Amino acid sequence: AAQAQGAPLRELQVLNLHGSAIRTIQGLEDLPALRELVLCFNEIAKLDGLQSLGALERLDLGFNLIKRTDGLGPLPALRELELNNNLIYRVEDVALLRQGAPDISRLNLRSNPVCESKAFRTHVLRSLPQLESLDGIEIKRVEAEAAVRAVEIAHAITPSLLRLHGYAQKRFNYSLRPNTIAEDS
Repeated sequence: AAQAQGAPLRELQVLNLHGSAIRTIQGLEDLPALRELVLCFNEIAKLDGLQSLGALERLDLGFNLIKRTDGLGPLPALRELELNNNLIYRVEDVALLRQGAPDISRLNLRSNPVCESKAFRTHVLRSLPQLESLDGIEIKRVEAEAAVRAVEIAHAITPSLLRLHGYAQKRFNYSLRPNTIAEDS
């Protein structure tokens, strides 16, 4: 049988393929005990070939060419995912991470185009409420709760939204001319 430093490949727990010019994730089916996989600084564009890694706890895919997160799982044991410095640009791809790695607690998406989107951090916390750390920054309970409340405000007109933005009487006269908002008497 093939061996890695004296141990059978089926017992391999850590695999570091950093900077190996890998373009496609394949050939990992016979590594059921793998807990940590490092594939950073490669040329990977698609998240395929990971489905058989049920014991995987940490996955480093930083500095690749990944645009989409579909195809990630299922990876039920995954707790830590590094996707920094890729090409992820859709906020929807963050929500897909929940399907592939439902118990993820540490996520790094730094230096992806998606990070520039409005309310990025709030969206991530809303999509992945179990996160403990995002982009290397610990998530405080107050921040996680605020992200959940932001959903209520964003999706529906609620009594709290009405109280926040509504008035019992008109406060201003509006005009299309610049600088002509005048207080009512």
